[in-house]
Parts: sequence; C-alpha cells; structure tokens
Amino acid sequence: MVDDLGSPRDWQLKGEGNANLVFAYTGSHPRLVGRVLRVRKPRPPPPPEQAALEDAVWAPVLGPLAAGPLNAAAEHSIGEEAGADDALAAAAAAAAQREQLYVQQVLAPLLGRHHIPPQQPVRPSPAFLQQLLSGSGVCSSSDAQAAAAAAGTTALLPDVTLLPGAQQEAFQDRRQQNEQQTQQAQQIHQQRRQRPPGQPVGPVLCIELKPKCGFVASCGTVHPSNRELKHSRSRYQLHQLLKLSQGKINACSSYDPCDLFSGDPARLRSALGALLEQPQNNLLLFVDGQRQELSSRGVWFRYRLCFVDLDLKPLAKIPAHAELDCRIVAAAKRHLGAAGVSAALLLACCSATAARNLTDIHARGLKASPYFYPVGGKGAWDNRLYSTADLYMIHQNLMRDGKVVGWSTVSGKYGFGTALCDPMNRNPLTGDAKCQRILGKEGISAGKNVFCSGQVTTADSEIIMFGGHSQDIEWLRHFKYNDGKNMAVTKKALPTGRWYPGAATLPDGKIIMVAGVAKSGCANYVVGANCATANNPTFAIYDPKTGELGSDKMGMAAQLNEAYPMSTYPHSIVTPDGGLAIAAKSSLVKYNRVGDGTAQGTRFQKAWQWPNRPGAAWVYPQESQGILMPMSPPYNSMVLLSAGGSKQNNAGFNTPAEDGAWAISLTDPNAQWAFLGKMPQSRVMGDSLYMCNGDILFLNGGHQGVAGWSSQQVSYRFADGTSYTCPKARCSKADRDGQFLNREPMIYNTETFQWSAKGSLAQAIKPRLYHSSAILLPNCQVMASGSDVTADTTAEFFSPPSLALPGRPAITRVGQFPLNKPRIVVGDKIAVEFQSTAPIERALLIRTGATTHSMPFDARALWLPIVDRVANGVVLQLPASPNVLVPGMYMVVVHTADRNVHSNGHIISVYGN
Repeated sequence: MVDDLGSPRDWQLKGEGNANLVFAYTGSHPRLVGRVLRVRKPRPPPPPEQAALEDAVWAPVLGPLAAGPLNAAAEHSIGEEAGADDALAAAAAAAAQREQLYVQQVLAPLLGRHHIPPQQPVRPSPAFLQQLLSGSGVCSSSDAQAAAAAAGTTALLPDVTLLPGAQQEAFQDRRQQNEQQTQQAQQIHQQRRQRPPGQPVGPVLCIELKPKCGFVASCGTVHPSNRELKHSRSRYQLHQLLKLSQGKINACSSYDPCDLFSGDPARLRSALGALLEQPQNNLLLFVDGQRQELSSRGVWFRYRLCFVDLDLKPLAKIPAHAELDCRIVAAAKRHLGAAGVSAALLLACCSATAARNLTDIHARGLKASPYFYPVGGKGAWDNRLYSTADLYMIHQNLMRDGKVVGWSTVSGKYGFGTALCDPMNRNPLTGDAKCQRILGKEGISAGKNVFCSGQVTTADSEIIMFGGHSQDIEWLRHFKYNDGKNMAVTKKALPTGRWYPGAATLPDGKIIMVAGVAKSGCANYVVGANCATANNPTFAIYDPKTGELGSDKMGMAAQLNEAYPMSTYPHSIVTPDGGLAIAAKSSLVKYNRVGDGTAQGTRFQKAWQWPNRPGAAWVYPQESQGILMPMSPPYNSMVLLSAGGSKQNNAGFNTPAEDGAWAISLTDPNAQWAFLGKMPQSRVMGDSLYMCNGDILFLNGGHQGVAGWSSQQVSYRFADGTSYTCPKARCSKADRDGQFLNREPMIYNTETFQWSAKGSLAQAIKPRLYHSSAILLPNCQVMASGSDVTADTTAEFFSPPSLALPGRPAITRVGQFPLNKPRIVVGDKIAVEFQSTAPIERALLIRTGATTHSMPFDARALWLPIVDRVANGVVLQLPASPNVLVPGMYMVVVHTADRNVHSNGHIISVYGN
C-alpha cells in the first residue's frame, strides 16, 4: 500500500547525512505538520567479503538477526537473474533492519527510550520519491531513480527542531523582531511563566551536535610508519586532514570530540567554541525549524548564550558505549580470524573501528590531553646562529620600539656588559643580530652586578631591576630607555639583599619585589651552615613615578619561611580583584591588598591558600614553567598553568625532568590543581611565552638534571658539528648525556587544550640550558638566546607555524578612539587600522616580554572584544580594570575568523587611570 505524503513540493530539504536525506514538511496537512521524512540514500550492496566482515562485527552486539542480512543482500546482488533495482532494494532493506536493531538494542538503552523519537515506516510511491529527490539538488536523476526503487526504507519522524505543540506560526521567520528584542524580553519571560504546558513562547532553538569519531587509535596492526600519527590524533582529526587534502574543506577544524567526551567543563566549552568557529556539518542551529548560518556574526552573537549553559550530563554515559565498542572490536577479531578475512580488511577495521575505546578517553578527562599537529607545518628556525655582541643574553626585555635589551654577569673583558639588539632587522647573510653594547662597562647595572635580579618593564619603556648577584644584591636600578636616545640608569639601595627575587607590576603602576634570598647561592634543598641567616621572607614596594621605596613587610612571611631555601623567583601574579597570588616552592597563596596605597603604606594579607601543586617543588633549581592562560571577557576567570620541572625533589644530574602539566583557577578559593596530561617532552628550566595566535610556546631547557653551575666538567658536540668542553666553574647540571632532546619546542593549544605532538615542530641548532632566555618579538617570531653553561653568545629565531599561512592581515596604525587623548589608558577604546583580504574577527593583547631564569615577569594575554567597525579597521575595548589590564607595554594582534591567520604585533603603552 502506498502512503499519501501530499505533493513533493511541500517537502523541503532540511539536512543531509552520510546515509540519509531529511525533508521537512512545509504544507498544511494536520497529519504531516511538524514531521520530517527520512529517505535513505541509494547505496550499492557491499562485496561479499565486506558483508561478512560487517556481519562478524555486529552479530555479537545486535544478535543473530543482524548476522546475514547484508551478506544475503550481497549474494542477491551477484545472482545471475537479479535485477539492479532488486539488489538495491535488498541492500537498503538489510541496512534498515540493522539500523532498527541498533536503535532498539544500543541507542535506546544508552540514551533512554524516551529520548528516541518514534519513527513511522511509510511507503511513498516511486514517482513521489523520484520527483522529491530530483528536486532536492543533491541527487542526480539516476540516484533519484535508484532511491525510489528502495522506497520501503523511508520513514516519518517528529521534527525535533520544533517543540511539541508548536503552533503554525512557529514556522515563520521571527528575525524581524530583533529591534524590539530588549522590550519584548520581559514580556516573553512573563509569558513563559504563565503559558500552558507544552505551548512554546518566542523562538524555538534546536542544536544538533555530532560528536563523530571521538577516539584515538591504539591498534597494534597499524603500519609502523603511521603509528606516531594515528596513535596521537583522534580519528576525527585524521578525517579532517583527509578532507583538507581532498579539497572538501578549506581548513582543518580545531574541534576534537575527545574534548567533548573528556568530562571536563573547560574542554567541553572549548569543543563547543571550536564548533562555533568552524561548524562544518558537525554543529547545526535551527530557529523555529529554520537552519541558521553559524558563520554569521549576528547569529552567533544573538544565540551564543545558548551554547554556554548546555546540559551535557548525558555524556557521563559514554563509558557504557565504550564498553560496547570494546565488545565489537573483540568480536570482530575473533570472527575475522575464523573467517579468514584478508589482513587488509583487518587493518581497515582495526584502524577505523577498534581504536582506543571511549572508556580510556573519558577516564582520562583532564588527565591526558590529546596531541595535535599545528596548522601551518612545523614552523622554522633560521638556519644560522646570530651573534649577541659576545654576551650571554640571560636577561631579555622587549622595549617599545621593538628592540631587545639583555645582559649577563660581569666579565673581565666587558665588565657589566649590556646589549641592545634590533633582531627584526637582523642580517641573515652575516649572522648579525644588530646587537651592540651600551652604557660602557657599567652597562644597565650602574656598576652593581644586576645578574640574577628580578625585573619588570613599565609603560614608559623603562626597566626596573631588584637585587643582583654576589656583593651587589642590595640594589635597585631604574633604567630609562628613552627609545634608545639619552639612555640613563640610576640606582638606589634596598633595605635588604635579594638574590633571585620575584617581581610584579601592581594595578596602580607601583612594583612589588618578593622574597629572594639575602645571600647569593643560598637557594637549594636544605639550609646550609653558611645560609642560616640568608632567608628574606619579605616584600617591598617601589613607585617608579616618584622614586619612593617602601620598607620591607612581613605579610607573606609564613609562606616564604616554609618555602625557604626554595623561596627564590616566586611567581607573583596580580589577580582580577587586585590581590596577589604567590607561588613559592610547591605552595600557592592568595593575598588581598590593604593599606593606603602608597609604597610605604601598602600591605598584603593572606586571604586563602590553595593545595600544593602536585609533584616536586617547581622553583629553582627545579624550575617549572608557569604562565597564565589567556583571559577572555568579562575577565573574571584567571587560570595558572604550570608545566614541567623536576620529576622528584632533591633532583640531581640524572633526575628526569617532569613531563606533566597542571592548571588551577586563581579566582576560585576552592580550586584544585587539574592535571593537563603528559607533554610531548619532559622539560626542566625551560621558557614559556605567548604566541600571536594565543597559544603558549615552551622552549629551551633540559630533559634531565637541574638548574645551576657545576664544577664537574663535561664535553658536548652540537648539531652544527661544533663541540665544547666547559671550564670547571661553570658546567651544566642538566643534559650531561649530550642528547639535547628539547631542541624541539612544544605548543599548548589554549582553546583545545592539546599539546603539539612530538616531532611536529622544527628543531633549533643549539641547546639552550641554564641561563637561557626567550622572548616574543613584534613580528611574532621568537628570539631564543643565552645558555652560559654551553658558552653560547648567540641567538636563534623561531617562526611559529602560523606565520607560514597565507592571507595574514597587516596592522597599519593603532591609536585611541576617538583621537582626543595624549595616551592610552585602561578602559579606553582603541582603533586598529589594517589591510586584510578577510574580515577581522578577533584581537589579542599580549604583555611585552621581560624574562630570565624561566620567569616571564608580568606575563598575561587578553582577548579583546570588537565593539565597532570603522573604515579599514576595528574598534577594540580595553578592560576597564587595571587589575586585569595591568599598566605596561602590550602588543596588539588582530585575527581573521581563524586565529592562526593573524597580523604581526603592534606595541602600545597602556597607562593606569
């Protein structure tokens, strides 16, 4: 019997999947309103060998009814008297039967039967189907004819993009109400409270989310040459690469279903954000039954809140599904072996279906991040070394004009030498990094050894240094760069000595120095006899505007006393409420700022203490890399990432470096450290910095050992063929095996929470061990330098993978908006003019670098909202709070919809209000 479905013209194509086409009813027949028609695409019967394979896989799960239908269809298709239409009909019927069993025996128990929409098999006439499919635009006339032959596999289902009981007006487009949206919001809210059950009010929103291939293969039969790739990326990501190579997509999506299955809210939201950025066919939004174009900024902004509060609790049932996958795989192996199916088919089944099951992915949660291969390739190092004026660049600071000021310790030849480099204008032919020594033999130190100090830069392109080395640890130096003209430095005595102090710029522009020790070298695991009085558990504040220097205060003494002698270079971070988070040894404590605001009258009181970071202590000499995750509006969430360090306390020459990473919220007093998984390489005393796409780069450091000088000599041979034997006084305590495994940097993707896969990035020429440094340049390249334990007075330059992508925008001007102020102040709007072939959709603000000894002072990055568009530019809104946008120098970077396609950085100075 043929079912009456009205005119084919009343059915509109609504969606297309791999196996089915879905049409929505647009007519007025009461029986069909709010329904969709699902039509199976024509598929030829599988070859008998493949049919046997699928029977073997599904029979243990779906029962004996699932075994045989496809095989029978395959046999039917090769029968001597079988017609083509009969074969297609048999294959379609077999697939439909197996699908019905899958719904009944797998999906219904997993999701709950009340979540399975009822389907009504219908049998439209072949003429109806052929006309419907021919007019859809996705089927050729021959395909339409073939599908019409399999009419028995068609079904009516509820239109789940509409709520039950929706009235006819729900089909109408309500976008014209946008202008009245604010006024109607309260009315709609009241109507919803008073509406009868089942009757919708306002637009009906439906989200279709397709997880797709959320597993990482671990099959032993994957060819050895493919294992590193297939065992480190989800199947979905591999499909993305395939589609890219086939020209089906223009760029790979950063979405990974492993994040969706992780059970971690941050990674779930990251997955949704990636879907919004590049939805492809994995995320659909319907408003009143009509599909919306998610790439439209208006649609995204209008409905973005719908994606913030999604209830994803049903994903907790994923382990049951994973166990099912395990049974399928085990059964497939047993049956395939018995049936003698070819090894090629076994390989295909194993790599596509066996995989690492979802139980493992879900159980990992934040315990293991999947790896990724950066878009744009491996990045590139310049294929030569550049001279840095015969100085070790142990300290580096980026100035407002894009030049770099660096220094090391005292030497007989150069005294307290300081170098000023112009790396963006370096000469690749001669290896000249355009470095010159400045301010004579006193350099930036004013004659007092500034090596091993703490440092920050100011909005006026100054460098403030606290402490130093040897007998010169009781000094403050204030260097005025003046854009390279009339450079000058002054010094001021400190109340107490500070070797390896922490430092941070406060919201009012004053600078705090924290801890350090009162005698050089008194930083180790135990307090030696000569260090009994070297503890300095105090902080002091300096005002660079007035020159006022406050006295030492004891408000952090409890934490710093407990940490001593591992209280050196404590991480000092300004939090969104204006307080400080201080990390020393393994402890992390939040302090509130109190007092009258002056350098002398400002105090800090303990607010709460978080749990210790797991693993070994993560300060000198077991230096971990600590850096904030980029912040987004409304800037009320701040997360600290801590990566690497030493695998165990009391580390020595042969102690392995840590390969784990952790993160914790600095805005939640009850936060716990979350394990972010294993990094692609273990790393101690490395450096961390933001890249222009918002990700974090880790480089330099060793894979074993610790920071510090050793008197035990060691000889090295480097990748460029040169060799080096250290003098007894300054030999490395790290990588004494000469393997230098960390010449390859690594990237942490701050939106997908993935690490770059091992081998996915280019390797540097030289290792950068103790006393090395790295800094981000305005052209988005990275300058790596230093390593006095290998006598390295050179620099290398790394171009991250994103710099190889085409279509990068170019900033032509940045200024206040409107142009009526002499300088940019916290809370201002700024206009960024640019040249770009694609619209600018994002913008990032990155604090300019000031770094030494694995410590990125004042490092933070902020995503800025675009609040207006002007000719050849956008208007960005700076955060209104100096607690978030701490005064100083920042680089502005703009991005297209793909944040990997970005401009160079433009340095601005932001002053406090």
